[in-house]
Amino acid sequence: MVQLSLLGLALFLSNMAYRSWLAYSSAEPNTRLDEVVVVGAVALVCAAGCLWMGVRTVRGPQPPSLD
Repeated sequence: MVQLSLLGLALFLSNMAYRSWLAYSSAEPNTRLDEVVVVGAVALVCAAGCLWMGVRTVRGPQPPSLD
């Protein structure tokens, strides 16, 4: 459930970053580049967390032994 929530949040934030980028590139007032960068970075962090949880679930909670 947490993984799906992170995926949904990543999709939502990436859509917000894309819309902010379109507003910034069309030179609308009250849009700044740092807003686009921060929202995009948070979306990437959420997507990476979702991916990490998926890899950890498939591999299992215990790391494989090196023996």
